[in-house]
Amino acid sequence: MTKKILFISTLVLSSFLSPSIFAQEAEVDLFTLCSKFPHNSKCKDFEAPIPLKERAGEAANCQVFLGDFQKNAACKIKLTEDTLTFYQEQGDKIEQLDDQRLTVEYSIPLERIFISNNQIWNGVYRWEISYLEDAKTETKNSSNTLIVLTNEEMSKAIAEKFYNHTIADSIDMLAQAQEATITENNLDTKAQVQQLIETKECIGCNLENADLSGVDLEQANLEGTNFAGANLEGANLKNSYLMGANLEGANLNLAELGGAIFVLTQLNNATLKAANLQATNLHGADLRQADLEKASLRAPAFLQEANLQQANLVAADLRGANFYRADLTEANLQSANLRDTNVKLKNIPSGYTAGEIALDYLIGVPIFGLSNSGVDFKTNLIEANLTGANLREARLEQVSITDTNFSNANFVGAKIESTNLEEANFCGATFSDETPLSEKC
Repeated sequence: MTKKILFISTLVLSSFLSPSIFAQEAEVDLFTLCSKFPHNSKCKDFEAPIPLKERAGEAANCQVFLGDFQKNAACKIKLTEDTLTFYQEQGDKIEQLDDQRLTVEYSIPLERIFISNNQIWNGVYRWEISYLEDAKTETKNSSNTLIVLTNEEMSKAIAEKFYNHTIADSIDMLAQAQEATITENNLDTKAQVQQLIETKECIGCNLENADLSGVDLEQANLEGTNFAGANLEGANLKNSYLMGANLEGANLNLAELGGAIFVLTQLNNATLKAANLQATNLHGADLRQADLEKASLRAPAFLQEANLQQANLVAADLRGANFYRADLTEANLQSANLRDTNVKLKNIPSGYTAGEIALDYLIGVPIFGLSNSGVDFKTNLIEANLTGANLREARLEQVSITDTNFSNANFVGAKIESTNLEEANFCGATFSDETPLSEKC
């Protein structure tokens, strides 16, 4: 990915290298000088900065997950045949620009986008777009995630442009990029743990079987790190970046994982009892036989295309979670809560609150009230596979189940009020009378 910082003249920097305060002040001083004395020798090839209102594109709100740039800033989105470009406001307001801010230009080739997903609520369309960094840049990461809050028209344009890779293809694209980009850490495990605690960064580290119980790793950069068998019980990984990490068999009981990026992670056989995963992005994650008993995956948790075969979700809080095309074959959801829910933005981890409030008139009406009134989420099981799943005494009120496969599932004692059962496959499913259905086959 290339990026241009547009202050006074166009200044090209490596990916996510933020300008210093002093550099910005120097550029503002140059702008002041050239405005008053355009023939000054320092003003040769001078180009005035372009404020956001003069940029082309659709008004939106943007955040880059990794990097030092201002989060949840106003931006404009522009799509071409092969590129997604967005212009984001940066820095303080400048008096000489009529109290407008300078803009930053990001250009992401569409071919480098390897996975994306979106949520829709109260008229706002929220995209999380993960892309591969350009190998020529100086970034330590092989990937990053762009979060875009936009309207229906732009959301449709994004959906039409993006290619829907299979999870296998996405994993392969990420693995190749990580192999080419991430430098092997030659420190021993103890030294790597110390580095992680001190810097909250350990990209591609090998922390297999490490003891990190109770450690504060909030907003840590952990792309591609190996945590297989590690003890992370009670650890704080809120808003951390674990793209493509390996947590197979790890202990994450009681861990705080809200708002973290767990896209394409390996969590098979991991234990996450009573862990908090609200607003966590687990798109394409491998959670086979994971233990999520009493875990919170409440909206806006995202589990699109996640593999939860034989996972334990007993008494888990799944209200409003998105399981679109997820595989929950033979998963145990006994007493799980899958009903719809209302969530107040101020209670959601990650960068939701400020960004959503900052949208202001993006959708045609002010939405400041959303932070108080909350957002309604319906649990999404569309096209999910729950063959043979145990849903005894589960709550499924107001659940979206279009083309969901519930064949041979157990619904004894389940509450499924206000859910349209005609849209799903219940062949062989068992309800309150303990008799498997045959007429639904």
